[in-house]
Amino acid sequence: MNNHLVNETLETITEYLPKLIQANQHLIEDFREDREFDALQLLNGFIEGVEWVLTASQMINNHENVFTPVSSTFNQHLNAINEGLAQGDFLVVADILEYEIDPILAEIFNESKRDSE
Repeated sequence: MNNHLVNETLETITEYLPKLIQANQHLIEDFREDREFDALQLLNGFIEGVEWVLTASQMINNHENVFTPVSSTFNQHLNAINEGLAQGDFLVVADILEYEIDPILAEIFNESKRDSE
């Protein structure tokens, strides 16, 4: 990856993460307020967005060390979310999103902002 592409990707991550963080907040609210249908419609796009951010951050790290590696941690939480969904335990899903995923997104956002300044 050349420097221009690294900077462009970093800028895109920085611009995109607030949208993901906001979507995560909507998911948490929807799961907690018994709006599972709305949450489930948003969940797949949210997970795809997070996976893109993680992939892009890994690619940037291959060029320069900017981000704390979090993919394995995210995958563990994703498995826990899948288990919660399979059991119909939407409060557990909301808790994982709030207490596990949200801090990961905030950390990536802070690292991207710090490096782009």
